[in-house]
Amino acid sequence: PVEETTYTIPAQTVSFLDPGNYPVLVVANPDEDDIFYSASGAGKAVLTISKPAQEEGGEDAGTVVKTADELLAALTAGKDAITLAAGTYDLTEVESVGTSGVVILSAPVTLTGEQGAIVKGGFKIAGEIAGEVTIQNLELDGKTTVGLPVEIGHSYKDSNDQTVYTPTSAEKVTIKDCYIHDYAKGLFYAQKAETLTVDQIHVEYVNILNNKIENIKTGQDGFDIRRGTFCNINFVGNSVANSFRETFRIDLDGGNVICQKLNIRRNTFYNVTNVSGKALLYVRAKIEDWKVADNLFIFPADHAGKFSRSTTAGYGAEFKNNFFYVEETAEAPNANIWSGDVSA
Repeated sequence: PVEETTYTIPAQTVSFLDPGNYPVLVVANPDEDDIFYSASGAGKAVLTISKPAQEEGGEDAGTVVKTADELLAALTAGKDAITLAAGTYDLTEVESVGTSGVVILSAPVTLTGEQGAIVKGGFKIAGEIAGEVTIQNLELDGKTTVGLPVEIGHSYKDSNDQTVYTPTSAEKVTIKDCYIHDYAKGLFYAQKAETLTVDQIHVEYVNILNNKIENIKTGQDGFDIRRGTFCNINFVGNSVANSFRETFRIDLDGGNVICQKLNIRRNTFYNVTNVSGKALLYVRAKIEDWKVADNLFIFPADHAGKFSRSTTAGYGAEFKNNFFYVEETAEAPNANIWSGDVSA
């Protein structure tokens, strides 16, 4: 937001733009959190980026960023493949982001970390994204204060103090090969957008693959869907420790949650959902095809949570080749390890 009638665009804002003409929308008095500027538009302008002279033999090295400001500039420029060089990207210390540390992703993008790339903060996927969002090979650090590494949807208060929800869709959301730790709430969250229909929050594939996840607090549930259509969910090959209230929560919400396939396979879970009255599986949506297979579940002897309190767990559910281990203590010297297949 600017107060004057003239404004100079900082170099870091345009440094990742390709040559060409870019429309600029000038908006009068938008709400602070109205990131899609649905408020009144006051006019339009054009920003022209000239093609720089290229050195002889020069090659395009792709979009590589080295600071948090460069990362935001590349996202603003619409770059769809961004490599984060080794280093720390503390989004909570970027003035335009704020202490929440949450950056909005509103276009298809792949964020890839080089070895040693650490992002302190989280990402919120919002808007009509005609493509895929991938976050890979990064250390995602919640600093114990950032809520979530990934959230679906965006909301804000309008001038009448009414909550406005942003319709959101994507073909695929993937988090893979990451080290994710120390978030205050959970891992993945799709909020209950009460004014939107089940089709207005729509993700075809959610893939959470081969991540190391630990020390996520119990402020919210781990993998938590409250409203929307999530056709195929794959939680495969992850190692999860000391985390979560409910590990998997998929609500029914009066039919406003649709999930066709849920695949939980080849994961290791240690001391998850150690909360009285809560459960590792809290699935109430009627999922047509869901499998829990080839997993290892390790629980402390004094584990307070339940394995399942899913009210529709028998609807198409298959449990196969899972192993369960309860740690030994002086009071319980014989460790309990067993496996079994259960199909409903």
